[in-house]
Amino acid sequence: MTAQTYRNKSGDLCEALELQWENWDYACDFVTVDGFRGTYIDGDGFPIEDELGVTELIGALIPVSKEVTLVARQGDYIVRYDDGTYLVYDPTVFLAEYELV
Repeated sequence: MTAQTYRNKSGDLCEALELQWENWDYACDFVTVDGFRGTYIDGDGFPIEDELGVTELIGALIPVSKEVTLVARQGDYIVRYDDGTYLVYDPTVFLAEYELV
């Protein structure tokens, strides 16, 4: 699945991608932030940086500043606005707040 165009309730347009194994290569192209990298996710939803391969859930780490790194978990939506801003949403929240254009 590739990114699609969505509109939020404020009327702002963005592109969004649901993070899945099947579109990992596309996600790597979609997120154009230095330091973007993949990770695995543990059973509590946290990134595992030391023990790769112990779970089947993937995740992505998206640095948005020196102090803040967003964590996208498998099934989350990665949202990119035209100004280069990235956000990550749980699918339930995303689908309630955004509509496909």
